[in-house]
Amino acid sequence: FGSRLSFLLIIKTCSLAILRQRTWRLKLSMLPLGLTPVSVANLVNVASEYENICFAYLSQVLSDIANRDYRQGTPEPAFLHSLVPMEKAVALEDGLEAASCVPTGSPEEPGLLPLLFLSACISDNPDQIWMALHRVKMLAANFGLGNMHSIHLVLQEIWTRRVHQRDWNDWRGLLDVCNWDLLAS
Repeated sequence: FGSRLSFLLIIKTCSLAILRQRTWRLKLSMLPLGLTPVSVANLVNVASEYENICFAYLSQVLSDIANRDYRQGTPEPAFLHSLVPMEKAVALEDGLEAASCVPTGSPEEPGLLPLLFLSACISDNPDQIWMALHRVKMLAANFGLGNMHSIHLVLQEIWTRRVHQRDWNDWRGLLDVCNWDLLAS
């Protein structure tokens, strides 16, 4: 059993090390012809938000695992956090800044929805949370997609619980109880 955990730790460490050393850049030549410069700029900002929320979420998951393992008496090595290219707070700030550069009502804006949802779920900064909630509300008004109202309600429930129970952070559990699939939304 111990060797399986060691193997998983090695795999996780190697994956994070590769992620940290990534040097890819968006190749604009791969975009379809006919996109306007404004659309390209908006898509670059959506891609930047995706990258940042991935780092923020990865950092959050590593913290959750470390806290769980610490409570169980088997702390995870602290160096794993050093393998994530940026801290969660910085990734969230940079990502929400990129999202704010995508104009409301633009055709690229709905691509922000899952990112705004995750940002609001994992952020510890009330300003970021309310910014994400406001943007989701604007998406619902601008695009009228049916799931946006539900997403806004779920986010309000998550943050109502976090305000009233300071240590509550089980938004994944809440989604399970609601039988709600984040990827399908």
